Amino acid sequence: MNEELDPGNPSAPTRYDILGPLRMWRGGEPVAIRGWRPRAVLAGLLLERGGALQDDMLIDMVYGEEPPRSARNQIQQAIHWLRKAGAPVIRSENGYSLSVGDAEVDAFAFQAHIEQARTAMRSRLFEEAEKQYRIGLGMWRGEALSGFDTPYFRAAAASLEEPRLVALAEHAEALLELGRPHAVIAELRRLTTEHPLRERFQGQLMLALYRDGRQSEALDVYRDLRVRLSEELGVEPSPALDKLHRQMLLQDPLLEHPRAASAAAPSRVVPRQLPPRTGVLEGRDAELDRTLHALTGDGYPVVVLAGFGGTGKTALALHASHDAVAAFPDGQLFATLKDQHARPVRTEDVLGMFLRALGLRDPEVPAGLEERAARFRTLTAGRRILVVLDDAHTLKQIRPLLPGGDECAVVVTTTSWEISRPGWELVKIDPLGTADARRLLERSVGHPALEADPEAAREVLDRCGGLPLALEIVAARMAGGQVSLRRIAERLADRGRMLEELTAGDRTVRTVLDVGYRTLDARTQSLLRKIGFLGRREITVEMAAALEGAAVNDIGYRLDDLADAHFLHPARPAAPGARTYRCRDMVLAYGHELSLAEDATEDRAAALERARAWLSREADPAVPVRRAHRSVLGAPDGPRVPSR
Repeated sequence: MNEELDPGNPSAPTRYDILGPLRMWRGGEPVAIRGWRPRAVLAGLLLERGGALQDDMLIDMVYGEEPPRSARNQIQQAIHWLRKAGAPVIRSENGYSLSVGDAEVDAFAFQAHIEQARTAMRSRLFEEAEKQYRIGLGMWRGEALSGFDTPYFRAAAASLEEPRLVALAEHAEALLELGRPHAVIAELRRLTTEHPLRERFQGQLMLALYRDGRQSEALDVYRDLRVRLSEELGVEPSPALDKLHRQMLLQDPLLEHPRAASAAAPSRVVPRQLPPRTGVLEGRDAELDRTLHALTGDGYPVVVLAGFGGTGKTALALHASHDAVAAFPDGQLFATLKDQHARPVRTEDVLGMFLRALGLRDPEVPAGLEERAARFRTLTAGRRILVVLDDAHTLKQIRPLLPGGDECAVVVTTTSWEISRPGWELVKIDPLGTADARRLLERSVGHPALEADPEAAREVLDRCGGLPLALEIVAARMAGGQVSLRRIAERLADRGRMLEELTAGDRTVRTVLDVGYRTLDARTQSLLRKIGFLGRREITVEMAAALEGAAVNDIGYRLDDLADAHFLHPARPAAPGARTYRCRDMVLAYGHELSLAEDATEDRAAALERARAWLSREADPAVPVRRAHRSVLGAPDGPRVPSR
């Protein structure tokens, strides 16, 4: 049995999720459980938590009606691996059991929240009820026990699904009681499509549409249901649904809700500013899951998506925001915090836009930053609004843009690690791994294009460094068959024209690099240019110090700054204790281009000679300095940098 498990920190609190694919968490970090047998045994023990299971029962759960001869031994091995991963599996005379509490398993935590919601509904505490329904339903990440297909797990998944559907209907009821019909229409349309014969959903959709001023659409829902029931089952709608239909035809005042008028008042304008999703996410399941979990959980979440430009932070933010939109029925606000020249926009201008979106007329918008921020907090207090701040520069820039409502949420995208505070969810967005990068490129250019020239595909993926922006540009250049993958690979191998190749229309990797470069101080910019001119993918602190002609301690800080700005990333050191960084080809090409444009010829020559002298002393013949640099040392002016 070759399954591998990562036990993590055994003393940290553990949590288990079965409302979707099985997951185990310790201390907020996932514990990898690879192999379907340990996963199936763990799922079975979680479902029967508090009860002991004999080997035969576990065999039936895991294998169904045709277990192999070695099933008993395999179950025992799975138990061994689960214990090794830190799962508290206990053996008694009655069998195996798992020592976990209700709060540690999402399925039972879901039930607890739903019971709290029902108690609040009975007391007519509709705000509290809606909150508990939202928290509980937010624990679902897809079909329960996804990936397990034995009769036992299919039955267990069905038994979990029915309470979810009931809770969804009750949640819609709470929102209707609160006078928020607009907040449930989209969800009820989805539910009536997936469960067309569940009349409760149909009736709720009719009432929500009617209270939202869409009487004809509400009547269409009834007519469509009546035709479907007649054709498929030969029956009429229930008496309750028929009564609702007659009340709508008569415009019965009893159907109106006293909260509906206030919800439609000008002071309660509901902004819907989210741009559409941008394409399909690839390789971001974990980051998306973390973001959604934070947005739909309890409290006032601020999620910061931080990473190098072009890694797809904005796309991830929009996907997560659209997926979570039902949790923010009072509106969604969106702003890009840099202008078309990549300069930070004025925070007071963003606040003015937000205030107008929330219903203020121009004469009502205060003049100063502090006054606008205070008014913004006032208008968002007591509401559930999602604010998405794209491309933030500093914490100071976004602080006035934080809403005042305890149930609001904020998503921030940034290239800066400094935009974070204790309690905020910081999600690091790294470049894609090779497999995910290949799948992203394959989605655009097709599998045959990559298989036709595997070596060219490997080279292109390597040069693009897992950057989604670069991969999308490559796909755009290949569109229509005008440029082959082999031709692109050859052009990307030439650092002198690499950045020109990674340009398509107004999309260019150079712009992303420019933005990061401008955040660096002059000395760190100088070091980046020299690293690019040297052209080595890996560089140590000592090599960088020799290249710059500076002290090792000083260079260490500058390398850290370059890593914080995502121009470098730590690499495995060649020797114990050494600090080694890796630099992507596109960054080397960028630094080389800038060095030719901004550094004096004699300064480049001196830096190169210092690096060569250091390499000679270190006896490092395995990765020689490229002699091609000699051809530019005598040139008074290198190639011009294209205007940015």
